[in-house]
Amino acid sequence: MNLSIKTRERIENESGKIFSIAPLVGGMRSKVFRIDTQSGRSYVAKIHHRYHDDRGFSKFENEVESLSTLSSLGISPRPLFVDRDNLTILSEFIEGLNLEQYFANNNDVVPLEKTVDIMVRAHTQCLQHPFLFYRDAAELGEAIELYRSFVGEDNTIMAIEKYRKEIVRALLTQKEHFILGDTFASNFVISNSIYFVDAELCSRGPAVIDLCQMASDLSLCPETKRRLVHAYEEKVNMDGITEAFDAATIYMNLFMIGIYSREMKSNDTNIDRREIMRSRVEKFKQDLYHLISNAEFSRYLREERR
Repeated sequence: MNLSIKTRERIENESGKIFSIAPLVGGMRSKVFRIDTQSGRSYVAKIHHRYHDDRGFSKFENEVESLSTLSSLGISPRPLFVDRDNLTILSEFIEGLNLEQYFANNNDVVPLEKTVDIMVRAHTQCLQHPFLFYRDAAELGEAIELYRSFVGEDNTIMAIEKYRKEIVRALLTQKEHFILGDTFASNFVISNSIYFVDAELCSRGPAVIDLCQMASDLSLCPETKRRLVHAYEEKVNMDGITEAFDAATIYMNLFMIGIYSREMKSNDTNIDRREIMRSRVEKFKQDLYHLISNAEFSRYLREERR
């Protein structure tokens, strides 16, 4: 691991000699490590790749700012040290299971409801984010083409294409909020509380983006999804959230299928990560199929067309 001298010095001055560095599951744009020290204190070092999108958006700077904001609300770990020269963020390690690990052995939905509390606090208490997650209707078209390029033309994509305008309308009628943007279950850690630990994609957009991402990732059954949406509705005053949730699920799943399919074909993706992505692609495809086949949502789309 290429831990910078500045980061290493900060840790050892504070907690004594480093005696182990172990990789944690990282994303497409970063590497994450657990660092244990002589004093018994543990840290997480997240090292970003150099990346800017077509808007000049730096995920590293975004994560630094967003973690500071969210940690002030008790939602995320506080960044202890930032090494901008080496794109490294150092934070306290939180001992516990992530939400994905928890649900592998438990059916209790209480952590889900507590996770909704985190989302509500972020959506309602954080200042508006300068960058949009979902910019315009053309993005759904991009998601459709991304899906088509890797999966091909199937009944699911034909049904989505047919109701493209209605899906976009259901999503874009939602008020924009500060959103977490990457609410995969592995990004929530259950300890003495529940913490959101991956803030690089925090942005501005419909609140339902956060809800649907987590629901799809956990392959929640329709009943539990509705319970999740209802728990959110009870805490905020928002109309049209059920339809927007379904529309956001279509948008997110299309994009994730395309992105993961593309990464699976990359020579830079190792075998283990490729298998994880293949599993997720199949999960998202099933979720899309069940949603577009849902009689209630299909009826809503037909009525919107009139």
